[in-house]
Amino acid sequence: MRVGYSTWEALDEVNAWFRLPEPLRRPFGADELSGVGFSARMGQVRERAFALLGELKSIRSPRELVRYLERTQTRAWACPAHRYDQVQSVLGDMAKTVAERRAAKRQLVDQAHALAQGTQAAARALGEHWRDAIFEKDPTPADWARREELVAELKAKQAKVDATWSAWRQQQAELDAFTELPEIVEAKRTRDALVFEAELTRVRLIREAILATDGLARASHRPGAWWFPLVSPQGQWFRAVHRRARYRFEPLQ
Repeated sequence: MRVGYSTWEALDEVNAWFRLPEPLRRPFGADELSGVGFSARMGQVRERAFALLGELKSIRSPRELVRYLERTQTRAWACPAHRYDQVQSVLGDMAKTVAERRAAKRQLVDQAHALAQGTQAAARALGEHWRDAIFEKDPTPADWARREELVAELKAKQAKVDATWSAWRQQQAELDAFTELPEIVEAKRTRDALVFEAELTRVRLIREAILATDGLARASHRPGAWWFPLVSPQGQWFRAVHRRARYRFEPLQ
């Protein structure tokens, strides 16, 4: 035999006031409630808590989370949300500059690769000339002059490759210095702190919603015996729970 209790609903017959624990104060919208008020709000609180869990689950980005908290937790998140917008503006400008400099670096890389192909072609030409005109041959002064030209051409092309990579390293050094500017570092630190605070708030809201739904439901299934004389010494709560209890039989497997 299974017994189902209406533990919290039965509080509507109890003349008692409760100081709610911290996790239930926000869902119920009060620090203290009468038994009648607690029972009357149960259904609505449960619906709102389930809706809240669905909304929080759908939020993917920190920006969406901050906007949501600003909209739903205005008193606590008006100032943090404004500060978040400020640092995001700074970091947005930084991101544009970083993107431009990275694009310039990519152009240098492409240029270096193109120049390297020319260097490889010059090296092949130098090797072919060595085999065709000098190695185990009787090179003429013109052959040696041509070799000097090919060597000079290879060195010039290699110098351009080296200069391009040097410019790339300079660009990288400037980019590193830019991203380490004090105002950029401070903006990142502030943003990360605000995002962490927002995630903590999300966790607290989820915890409160779960306690207001599954938590209260599970507690209602098997109420503690000591609750009844503590809350209702005259026995009104116990009698109300007993009267509203439902019994059912389940076949044994």
